[in-house]
Amino acid sequence: FEYYMYLLKGALSGQSLYELGRGLEQQKEYMYLEVPAGEGLYTWIDDGDGVQQLGEFELSNFQDQANFIKVYTVTSEYQKVYTLAFNQSLNLNLKRLWIKQKGIKGFLSKFSDQLNAQINRKTIQGGDMDYFNPFYESYIADELVSINSMLRNVFFFNRANAKYSIEWHLIKNRQKSFLINGFEERAKEENKIKARINWNKNYKSRLTLTESYQKTASDWMQLKNYNIKIREVEKSLEWIAMRKSRLSINLRLSEKENILSGASEKATIQDISLDWSYNLIKKSALSTRISLLKVNYTGSTNTSLNYIMLEALQ
Repeated sequence: FEYYMYLLKGALSGQSLYELGRGLEQQKEYMYLEVPAGEGLYTWIDDGDGVQQLGEFELSNFQDQANFIKVYTVTSEYQKVYTLAFNQSLNLNLKRLWIKQKGIKGFLSKFSDQLNAQINRKTIQGGDMDYFNPFYESYIADELVSINSMLRNVFFFNRANAKYSIEWHLIKNRQKSFLINGFEERAKEENKIKARINWNKNYKSRLTLTESYQKTASDWMQLKNYNIKIREVEKSLEWIAMRKSRLSINLRLSEKENILSGASEKATIQDISLDWSYNLIKKSALSTRISLLKVNYTGSTNTSLNYIMLEALQ
């Protein structure tokens, strides 16, 4: 089922997709393979014993450390699965409805919104009404095969204004899957407010406030179980000269805490950086960055949690 919507002179538009299916699927497990440095996506965080274990790999923050790839392998066992796919997009742009209006309508026309949602779910059971509900997630371990969901909403004020704008971002991602060894779940929720001011054609500044949660849970890799609460403040001032050269100074303060029961890991990162770029002829560019960081951390070392909280600055 697919549906397109275009209402109020295009002020409200969207698209919906809803699919159901069933079939047979081979059960999966995965492993990490080493590749030349820079050609992978993951890095190995050795706990000190020199033995590679599945719980010791994380997405690399630096390209030169990315020397492992994640490879899924199938087993000889098959299981019957019921699939559901749901995609929804909505766009609200009141300027299309009240263009060049003044007063309250002119003020409301400054607001706009973009919503995107995706849900892909595989279950073993498909005979009850819960199977048809894309937002139902209370499956027990024996019923759920995998679920991948994403929600992204951006609320704008004065989006196209040349002087200033404000944005509110809400992002929720979740992946949960059952493999041969058990279940593994990753989730991230982020609330972010971004403000921009163009003082003139040469100077502009930005402010970003972020609160987010990053969670990993597994019933067979206990060392990778964590729930990190992150609060960040970022400020930047940028100078633009002749559309060819840009110089910006950036300040960032990040506070992170593992709020999982019984955990004690905390990190504070203070970052000041200077960025410069220059556009050369024939669409090429020269850029450089100088950063000064101060990191305070309390907690375990040589673990995936340590790597994530310190942003690979170990």
